[in-house]
This record gives sequence, structure tokens and C-alpha cells, in this order.
Amino acid sequence: DLKMKRTHPVLRNRHHTSSFHCWLCLVVVLFSVTKTSGNTVTNCTQGTFANENGTCVGCPAGKYQPTIGQTRCWNCDAGRTSNSSSAACSSCHGGKYAPNIGEPFCIDCKPGKFSTSGSTTCTECMLGYYEPNNGSTVCQWCPNNFMSSRGSAYCDQAIVGYYVLETSTNNFDINECPNGAECHGGYQLPIPKKGYWSDRSKSEYLAFPYNCQRKTCMGNKTNSYCWTQNSIDKSSSSSSENDGCFQTDNELLCSEGARGPLCSSCMKQYAYSSNEMKCIKCTSTSILILNSILL
Repeated sequence: DLKMKRTHPVLRNRHHTSSFHCWLCLVVVLFSVTKTSGNTVTNCTQGTFANENGTCVGCPAGKYQPTIGQTRCWNCDAGRTSNSSSAACSSCHGGKYAPNIGEPFCIDCKPGKFSTSGSTTCTECMLGYYEPNNGSTVCQWCPNNFMSSRGSAYCDQAIVGYYVLETSTNNFDINECPNGAECHGGYQLPIPKKGYWSDRSKSEYLAFPYNCQRKTCMGNKTNSYCWTQNSIDKSSSSSSENDGCFQTDNELLCSEGARGPLCSSCMKQYAYSSNEMKCIKCTSTSILILNSILL
């Protein structure tokens, strides 16, 4: 009975032995869990993990671990990142982005682009906007009469009726189109109208079209690219390359057979006709008439 179990020495020792074994098992289990339990190390804090040696190591930048006692860290999502030994990831600030998971840091948006918080990519500035700086959260509106392409770092173009000259690196002046010329906007400089002639030796000279006295000035006839600052400055330099604009000033500005400033001279095999006020090609008949006049 119960009284015998409490007083009998054999039964009493048997009870103590069983209790000792249970406590021993509990200590072993606790020690095992503390050391390692199914790839879990309980003494590694948040933001750390247990390496192969069982040592707690901080998570590298771009990774995190929110739970204690883990053997690995997790990648931050795209658009987010973390410092080393982090328990959580944070969104990239505006003006920065993280394109992939596990990025160790957020990247600045380049000029001509912007981003909002938590971005995985940067957005190009819209037409008519620009941004010259890295790491921007917004783009700026172009000043009056200026224009820009999508994704521009500068407002380096003009609206119709105006033209832009780059006075120094990335510094631009806006000008109203002069009389006697057409300004189509964008990168184009003033293009002389029919009856006008422009000096193309320097881009700034195009602001002063000359009114021709003869009907030999045709204005621009072809290839509008030849009227950009880049093309004119290259054609007037010693460089042999001209970015695809190979027409001479005579071909661009003068009627057939005319050449020179204001298209006022005639080429060989051409003669000026005062009646038609332009250069006409010489024929055998015109030569006979000329000879008879000389005789």
C-alpha cells in the first residue's frame, strides 16, 4: 500500500532513481538545444546566424535575420537593403534604387533620372524636364523656351521659333529666331530662308542672315542635320569627319551654278544672267553670242 511504498527502502530508492534519470535527461536536452537543435542555435541573436563552426556571425549587408537561433540569413527584397547584422531591411531612399535581391547598398540614380522610396529602378525625366544631379527624387521643368528630350540631364534644345547655343560645356543660351531665317526647334540653328544667305564658318554667325540681291540664294535645300551646332563646328574645324554632313555651303545655300558668299559668283561653265538674276549654264549658242559681242 501507499504507506509501505514510502517506508520500504527498496521501493523508496527506486522512486529516487527514476526522478534522477528524468532530471538528467532534461539537462541533456537543454544542453543539446543550446548547442544545436535541428540546425538552430538559440544563443544567436537577431541579425546573426550560426556558421559551420557554431559561431554566431552577423548577417552581411543586403541580408537580414529577424529570428534568434538561425543558421542562415535572408536576402532583402529588390528595392530594399540593410546594414550588416540587421534584423530587418529598409527601403531605399528616394533618388536611389536596388535592382536585385540581396543588394548590399542602394545605388544613386544618374542625371536625367529620378526615383521614389523603395524603387527597383530609376525613371527617366519626361520630355521638357531635366535633372543634372545624381540621386534626385524629382526632375526639374525646363526654363522658358528651352526643351529637352526624355531622360535629359540638361535642357539643351529649343522650342519652335528659338534656337540654343552651347556657350561652354553644359551651359546653353536661348535665342529668338532672327529675321530671314527659320528655327524648327530642337538642336537646329537658324536656317536661312529663300533669298537669304548665312555664313556657316561659325555657329554664332547664323544669327545674322544676309538678304541676297540675286535670285541665287535658295536657303536650306536639304539635310537639316547640317544646321546643328555640332555639325557646323566640326565642319569648320580641321577634322575630316563631319558627322554625315558632307554638303558644301554652295550645295546647301546656292542655286545651280552659283557659289561663294551671298551666292554672288558663278562656277566655271556658268554665267550670270541679269534678266533671270541667276547663274545659267553656258551652251554653244551662248558662247557664240559672247564671242560676237567681244568681236
